[in-house]
Amino acid sequence: MLQSQGQNLTTAADDCTTLPVSQHKAVNFIDSRLMAIEARNWLSFTTPSMYSRLNEIESTGLNAVRVPMLWEAYIVNQTAFVSGLQEISTTADQLGMCVVYDFHQHHAGSHFDHWAGGGFPSFLTGSYSATRNGELAFWANYYDNNISYNGSKIWDLHFNFIRDVIIKHVDSHPSTAGYEILNEPAVNDCNQFAKIGNVHTYIGNKIRSVTLKPIYFDRAENHSCPYWNYEPYDMLLVPRGVSNIVFAPHIYTTGSPTTLTYLISLSQKWQPGMPVFIGEWGQQPPNDVVTQDVVNTYLQAFKSNNVGWAYWSWDPIFTFAIKDQSYQDTIYKAYLQNGINSFYRN
Repeated sequence: MLQSQGQNLTTAADDCTTLPVSQHKAVNFIDSRLMAIEARNWLSFTTPSMYSRLNEIESTGLNAVRVPMLWEAYIVNQTAFVSGLQEISTTADQLGMCVVYDFHQHHAGSHFDHWAGGGFPSFLTGSYSATRNGELAFWANYYDNNISYNGSKIWDLHFNFIRDVIIKHVDSHPSTAGYEILNEPAVNDCNQFAKIGNVHTYIGNKIRSVTLKPIYFDRAENHSCPYWNYEPYDMLLVPRGVSNIVFAPHIYTTGSPTTLTYLISLSQKWQPGMPVFIGEWGQQPPNDVVTQDVVNTYLQAFKSNNVGWAYWSWDPIFTFAIKDQSYQDTIYKAYLQNGINSFYRN
């Protein structure tokens, strides 16, 4: 057994990493303790017990969850954050479900967007103007590793949080299927594609030093570069020299499931046999709707292309969720269940 910094590295002999990524049928699962923001209390729905929630997900025909986590939620309440991690991982163990832990961000942090923004804590974002320009400046400095706190650079702080809070508490659980480095890294200039690749490489290698479990990485969320689905830029995103990696792009913001062909092509040029996991999908442009036909189109594409997936989302934080604010089923649960029964029959 390898060791690093006094921490045992886990093996994949008897845990969720033995289930091929292509067989992961998941939803994004929102825990209020892991998705709290510093700006305000923004999650108002109430839920039944953790066992009831995950058991219902499993009974729907799903075998995994992707769990978004905001770093700033740990700042809001460290004890509650860790309790949330432990409850999810332990319950998933009991039910034989798999969990992908996602280092989540949207608009960098709630300092920049008080409605749905979240991610990096205010001790790293608070010195920037709480405007779009401030957010752009934060990302530029993040990608250059040009932000420090108490003598440590931001890439090291980012990794330390993943290691000391996430990996420390869930890595030994058989339900843990892997860790995602950074959700939807924002591109505001074409030269940032290569810089995201540097982030993925640096933090990916750091994560690999303390665990053998899979490391997931997302594609860039392109806001300003005029090139979309442009291979010379997208090829720069891969974590270099990191073993056991999973490409985990989202596709609802880039068009129909036909985009999947391009994303799979990227992954195989990086590394033949690299698994693909669609970390988020749902509504389909240009009309941004979810119907039974939309769900069927996605699931048929995922099944025929041998990729795993996670629907956004089970919990009611945005439109098209499986549950409403009273935690009752929406029509989207039936759509998803019907699609699973149609394309994933044993």
